[in-house]
Amino acid sequence: MKQYLAKDKILLALRAVTSIGVIVFLLFYVELKTIVDTLASADLVMVLIVFLLSVANLYFQFLKWKLVVFHQLNENNNLKILQSLFYGIGAGLFTPAKIGEYVSRAIPFKDKKISDVSIATFIDKIFGMIIIAAIGGLFFIYFCFYKLFIPGTITLTVFMLIVIGLAIIPLTLLTVVVFRKNIASYFSRWEFIAKLVNKLSVIRMVKGRYLLKLFTFSFLYYLIFSLQFTILIGAFSTEFHFAQFYSIVVLVYFAQIAIPPIFLGELGIREGAAV
Repeated sequence: MKQYLAKDKILLALRAVTSIGVIVFLLFYVELKTIVDTLASADLVMVLIVFLLSVANLYFQFLKWKLVVFHQLNENNNLKILQSLFYGIGAGLFTPAKIGEYVSRAIPFKDKKISDVSIATFIDKIFGMIIIAAIGGLFFIYFCFYKLFIPGTITLTVFMLIVIGLAIIPLTLLTVVVFRKNIASYFSRWEFIAKLVNKLSVIRMVKGRYLLKLFTFSFLYYLIFSLQFTILIGAFSTEFHFAQFYSIVVLVYFAQIAIPPIFLGELGIREGAAV
C-alpha cells in the first residue's frame, strides 16, 4: 500500500513539474511577436504543408510507442498511450537530453513501474537513433569528402570515432543482457543495480516481426520529420532546392545525436548545426 502511495506522489510530482516546465519553456523561449514577424516573410503554403504533416508525425510516433507499450508493458489502452506520448513530449522540451521523457511517460500508467516504462521508452528511442546515425553517417562521409574536400583518411577516422561513441550505450546494454546473471550476481550487494540489470532482460523480447515493425515505424517517422524540416527551410528561402536542403537536414539530425545533448530540449545543437 505504501509503495503505491509513494508512486502516486511521484507521478503527481512529475505531472506538476511537466506542466510547469512546459509553461516556463513557452514563456522564456517562445516569443509570439518574433514568430508572427518571421512567418510573415515565409511561404505560408509550405508552412501549412508542414503543419498538416505534423498529423502524420504524431501518428507514427503513436504507432511506434503503442507497439512498444503492448509488447513491453502489456498495455493497449489507446487513450493512456496517447497521454503518455504527450506527457513525454512535454517533459522532453525542458530537460537536458530529454531525460524527463523517460519518466514522464509513466504518468498515465499508474499500475506500471516507472523503471519498466523508462526501459520501454529507451527501446522506442534507440531505433530512431540507429536510423539517424546510419543515414546521417553516409551523408556525413559524402559531405566531408566531396563538399569540404577533407582527405578520406581523416573523414573515415572522425566517422569511426563518432560511430564508436554512439555504439557505447547499445554495446553496453547488449553485454548486460547477455551476461545478465553474472552481472546481477556481482552487483547483488547493490539491490538497485541488480534489479535494473534483471529488468534489462526484456530487451530480448525485441525480435522477429516486433523488431521489423519497430524499424519500419521508426524509418517512416524519420522520413516525415526530416521532410518537415526540409520544407521549412524552403519556406524561408528564396528558392527551393530539395536535394540540397534534405542533405542539410540529414546532417543536422546526425549532429544532434553525435554531439552530447546537454542543453534544454537540445536547444542550440540543431540550430547551430543548421546554420
